[in-house]
Amino acid sequence: MRALRRSARLVRHGVAATVLLGTAAAASAEDREWYVGVMRDSTSITVTYGDCVYNCSTRSGSSSSGYKLRGGLRLNRHFAVDFALQRDSDLKWTEPLATVPDIPGAYDSQVVFDASIAQATVAGIIPIGQVFEFYGRGGLEFYGLSGEQSLTDVMGGPSLSRSVSSHGTGFLWSLGFGATVGTTWHLSLEYQSVWIGKTFLGVASGANDAKLHTAALGIERRFGRNRSGVGDAG
Repeated sequence: MRALRRSARLVRHGVAATVLLGTAAAASAEDREWYVGVMRDSTSITVTYGDCVYNCSTRSGSSSSGYKLRGGLRLNRHFAVDFALQRDSDLKWTEPLATVPDIPGAYDSQVVFDASIAQATVAGIIPIGQVFEFYGRGGLEFYGLSGEQSLTDVMGGPSLSRSVSSHGTGFLWSLGFGATVGTTWHLSLEYQSVWIGKTFLGVASGANDAKLHTAALGIERRFGRNRSGVGDAG
């Protein structure tokens, strides 16, 4: 029940943000077009350590598959606003000598978790003829993370296991390439980066930030008046 309430809260926040974005945008009615779609994705997590002005390093975890549901409004040939809900399962992060504030001792940590991310974004689009387009998205994300943390005592003591969770807001950006098939269908290939809270992972004290990186392939269907002149936003 707690997970369902958290997902519902993410959806409400995302819908509200999308409505605000759509209200603030101005476009002529004849250029507007709705679209809905689904994407299949592969997601992994990365953590950056050190001062990246002078010296830093990045570690990545193993990838996991998931999906994204998206719907939005194409305002004209160059702009769109949309809302998406992304779900990825069994993401994994391993941290040697993790920082665990509420548990004394030295531990190696492994967190296996699921991620639910509601996204409200604005898209800028560069059409190439009537078929192809490049696009970029930026906006807000509302995430919920829940999973299990396994702690192994590096001194040979007993291992520990506990449930962990985190939720919050952050920023995301994505780049993509799309192609219109016929007059109503659109295919897209997209890369996305999402910021999440790092303390949930039990990372070492030198960590700067944590991100989820996603590569996705999707299909969308569009609805609206000007089908011959306006494509989708990915």
